[in-house]
Amino acid sequence: MKLKKLMSIVLTLVMVLALIPANFASYAQEQSPFDELVNIMDQKISGLFTKDGEIDLKSLTAMISLYDYLTEDGIEKYINEEFVKLDKETQAKLNDNGFTQQFIIDSVKEIISKDDLNKLKNIVESKDKTALKEYVKTKYNNVHKLIEKTTFYKNHQQYENIDIAEQKFAVSLLKKLYDGQKLVTRISSDENANIQILFEDKYIDDVNNEIKNEYDGRQFTANEIKVIKDVKNVAVKAFENKINSTNTQKDNIELIATKLDIWKTPATKPDNGGGSGGAGGGGGGSSSEDNSDISIPKDSIEMKTDGDKTIASVKTEDLEKLVKKALNEKEVTINIDLSKVDKDVEISLPIKSLKELKGKDVKVVINTKSVEVNIPLENLDLNNDSDMKLEVKQVKADEVKESMDNSVTKVLKVVDMNLFQGDTNIGKSFAKKVRVGINISDLDINKDKSVVVRINNNNTEIVGGKIENNKIYANLEHFSKYAVVERNVSFEDCKDHWAKQNIESMSAKGIINGYEDGSFKPSNNITRAEFAKLLVNELELDIVNTKSEFKDMQGHWANDYVNTAYKAGLITGYDGNFNPNDNITRAQMAAMIGRAIDTDKASDVSNFNDSLNIPTWARKDLSKAVAEGLIKGDNGMFRSDDNTTRAEATTVIYRMYNK
Repeated sequence: MKLKKLMSIVLTLVMVLALIPANFASYAQEQSPFDELVNIMDQKISGLFTKDGEIDLKSLTAMISLYDYLTEDGIEKYINEEFVKLDKETQAKLNDNGFTQQFIIDSVKEIISKDDLNKLKNIVESKDKTALKEYVKTKYNNVHKLIEKTTFYKNHQQYENIDIAEQKFAVSLLKKLYDGQKLVTRISSDENANIQILFEDKYIDDVNNEIKNEYDGRQFTANEIKVIKDVKNVAVKAFENKINSTNTQKDNIELIATKLDIWKTPATKPDNGGGSGGAGGGGGGSSSEDNSDISIPKDSIEMKTDGDKTIASVKTEDLEKLVKKALNEKEVTINIDLSKVDKDVEISLPIKSLKELKGKDVKVVINTKSVEVNIPLENLDLNNDSDMKLEVKQVKADEVKESMDNSVTKVLKVVDMNLFQGDTNIGKSFAKKVRVGINISDLDINKDKSVVVRINNNNTEIVGGKIENNKIYANLEHFSKYAVVERNVSFEDCKDHWAKQNIESMSAKGIINGYEDGSFKPSNNITRAEFAKLLVNELELDIVNTKSEFKDMQGHWANDYVNTAYKAGLITGYDGNFNPNDNITRAQMAAMIGRAIDTDKASDVSNFNDSLNIPTWARKDLSKAVAEGLIKGDNGMFRSDDNTTRAEATTVIYRMYNK
């Protein structure tokens, strides 16, 4: 591992530990999950590196600056301020359990000590990973010595394996927080708006249920959980207040959180709900004005095995109770977590429990170790009380290799999926596409050339290829056998071209094609119709087959793509025409890209040396595209009126695809 990368892992890990309330830390047993902790963070920090594997220096500088700031004197002020805001009864309970103001201050200072940075640098310079692990163990041991003195800890010593259970609590909470959650945001889209940590109480409730299932029914009581949440709220709010005392550190944490993929784009107006305290409650999930997440507790899922197959059924009464809590919401997500199930699986859901959600935007999200399946409610017949049953089977790669074309170099994973309601196979055709993510964390994979293909007899069809959080996604019109494969598509005229990687990747993923003679012609101009098709493909929009909105698109090969782009608000015309065969200028391309992305970020386009030539109608969208890193200049110039080449267009689409 490179020295710079190891340094960033260490710094990130220590920063995360600083966010965890001291009572979550536990004694470092020999069979400790430290390696697992590092692996969790290692997955997240990939965003901190360039494609060449080098650390992004701006991110590293921000991390060091933030760490230095957190270790300055003054954190006790913020902890004391938050502690005294608690009502007298809560303060008394924390004091009775040993979690006094001084305890919280001492624990935070132990986790992020001023001397740590130099110690960590010495460890990295020596490249001694054993010393690194011992360092982290020492941190846990030192905090544990503080915890041992608390009444809270002493009350648990009567239970066997309680140290291991508490340690499991901490690691499971980390996993819960960093498994696709957006943990950091601002309270509004204002440039200097305050930072908010989205550490919701429901994560603590969920993990407590996991402890119960794994440690002989032993879990923290409701009163103990409230103590844990109160300590968490004091620590997190103090952390927020410390960060929010300077705009520089607000910007630093936004940058780092964005790179770690834990940044949530802030609402246009301040969010009055949620906050550090979050919304707790036995798996019921969090809700806002318009949406609600329903997480099915593990004890509401009946599990059994049949040979190599796991059979899971959600209890009707439990689901009905959870659904009632979400009846006032417009959007509802029902989460079924079977992420520890790695065999063939059959999951049943009682449809009659969902009837009251009819007319709302509802999706059922099922996670197993191998797949994530997002099923819109529109695909289910709410007038039919028969249960929904999802089947996911693992298929050996050798069984489908003969179906692959010559471009496929590897068949990495194959799954066979079916969806039934009663005896009816409703997976043959969906009213609304089902988004499926296949886990690739266990695969040696070239992410630039990997796609999901549908296997239909002896033919294959590319159905997806975007990768996020170690899953490769596809939007499916029906269920069948699907394979994760690597494709190799190359062009002789791109062999030494600057955009070779981008072109080969987007060609492998079926976003753009070459010519029949085997060439790509990277320096050729691209037309407005061709770029509209590229953008629709990248955004994975459902194709709109209607009469053309433009007079000059009647009978044109790209009519449906242009119609789709128009309906999505990506394009406009000229006096009722689209001019599909005209070359697209760089300004026109920027306008289409800017309309396609959802961001509050903006960059000052006057930084381009030829900014006076940028047309007024393109400036806002160009500003967004530049801020998101999708469009860059050429030696300080933007060249608004220049035609866009196929290589340039493919590169912008490649950046969007991998954003």
